[in-house]
Amino acid sequence: MTTTENLENLKRRIYILTLVLLTAFIWVQVYRAGLLPYDENFGVLIMIFLFSIALLVTGIILLIRKTKLIRQNLILTVLFFIVNSPLTIFMVVMEYELIFGTRLDGG
Repeated sequence: MTTTENLENLKRRIYILTLVLLTAFIWVQVYRAGLLPYDENFGVLIMIFLFSIALLVTGIILLIRKTKLIRQNLILTVLFFIVNSPLTIFMVVMEYELIFGTRLDGG
């Protein structure tokens, strides 16, 4: 392997790790919101919703720029944006009790 191939491989691994960490952060916070008191849980949910909007905007900008890293990992990137889209977050919040078994009002 050449140095360029090693660098590309490292970039790809960092990109994949970043997507995994962002997904874990979002979904841990969504789950954690059900364990918090009433006032705090909606603040966390609003933060996560805004965070997912920011991720979506960033992803669209990167897709428009057609970066090589995005093209190489297109399926993973699309899956990431489906799982972490604002619409997905909204639907999970609406059906929170069904999915996680606890109520968002702290009950």
